[in-house]
Amino acid sequence: AWFFPSLGGLLYGFDIGAMAMALKDLTSDNYSGTSWSTALRDSATAAGAVVAMTTWGAMLGSFLVFYVEARLGRRREMLVASLCYAGGAAIASTAGNVFALASGRLLYGVGVGFAMHGAPSYIAESAPSRLRGALVSGKEAMIVVGMLTGYGVGASLQTTVGGWRVVFATAIPLAAAYGVGVFLLPPSPRWLASRGASKASVARSARFVTRDDAVVDAIVSETSSVKQQDAPSLGDALRQLTEKGATRNALKVGLGLVFFQQVTGQPSVLYYADAFFTEVGLGASAVIAVVAWKLAATLCAVAFADSFGRKSLLFVGCSLMAAALLALTVFTQTYVVLAAMFLYIGGYQVGYGPVVWLYVSEIFPLRVRGQALSIAVFANFALNALITLACAPLLAWSAPLTFAGFLALILLSLLFTHASVPETKGLSLEAITKLLDDATTAAGGEDTRLLTTDKPDDELHV
Repeated sequence: AWFFPSLGGLLYGFDIGAMAMALKDLTSDNYSGTSWSTALRDSATAAGAVVAMTTWGAMLGSFLVFYVEARLGRRREMLVASLCYAGGAAIASTAGNVFALASGRLLYGVGVGFAMHGAPSYIAESAPSRLRGALVSGKEAMIVVGMLTGYGVGASLQTTVGGWRVVFATAIPLAAAYGVGVFLLPPSPRWLASRGASKASVARSARFVTRDDAVVDAIVSETSSVKQQDAPSLGDALRQLTEKGATRNALKVGLGLVFFQQVTGQPSVLYYADAFFTEVGLGASAVIAVVAWKLAATLCAVAFADSFGRKSLLFVGCSLMAAALLALTVFTQTYVVLAAMFLYIGGYQVGYGPVVWLYVSEIFPLRVRGQALSIAVFANFALNALITLACAPLLAWSAPLTFAGFLALILLSLLFTHASVPETKGLSLEAITKLLDDATTAAGGEDTRLLTTDKPDDELHV
């Protein structure tokens, strides 16, 4: 129940690695095997647009999910994602011009938007509480595995005439495996409950991922009174998200974490890393080493998300990122810069990389989770696109001052995490909603600091 949903993340990561390696050949008269390579080589705008199409498609996909997730459910969302992945890869790999290539990547990006909504939701709504942190974080690890796969396939086919077509086509069988695997899964038990399914149907779905009768009974009991309406308008959804204590607190936590995840410099540091490796003569091997390091750091988060805790991982990750940004602000020596970039990447993958996706998959109450998560996914990709667009001119203006600005934002994010982010390890999704509601009730209906030093009551655990 975890592996096949996470393949959606692998396919997202695969595109990142594949495009990075294929772009050089796409712009080469010798290796592109096309008559339109000059259109990409002579226009940075055209090349940038082709690369960015997946991000814009993901934004479009997350926008569409907002209106259809209630009726489709998490499983069918992922089936749509698999079709978009396969169709986009097929169009891109057989493209006869720049427009077709961009169109294929746009459709592939729509699949990313559906998958990044459906996968964390499905896993969070199906997994036992004691394993939810590791399983949702595992999706982030699969994104990195996909990046490593994309870089590897791309590197093996570089300087091969038309090799980029094979690179993009590699995603087709992966997408097929994703679709078949998801098709064999049942709908998530909490989505079934939200659609008014019988207790027997909810129990059958829950037993697909756990044989613990106590866990199954708890899921059935806690979701028995939940009814989700069809998707509201954007305005109605925002009103629902701000009308009650739990939803209002969840919106602040979820969107706050997404905001800090993107504006604390991750796109800029990776952009700087690519430029730095080129400058010092390190090529694809250095990039692959960085991705392997990302995977190792992410696996640390997977291992400790349910024991060390989500909030603690955020503190550790952000502290490492702050130390790295301080070094990038002050020092320019090659070995210091190299060490700082690896430290920053490791800190991001321990904290913000996997933990933010974990929080946004579990923090929102069930009745608004689908719409809220689609807003969070859209915000994630929109902010990523904006920061990526701004990073080149900012670094050209002053790299030290740019990193100093990101350092200030990291320190602000630590304050936000301390004041507003609850620790949710070991809690059922329903218990998290109660925790957020209690935080507001304790302040007389106003948002308050979410104190998490006390161990939650046993009855809140599933």
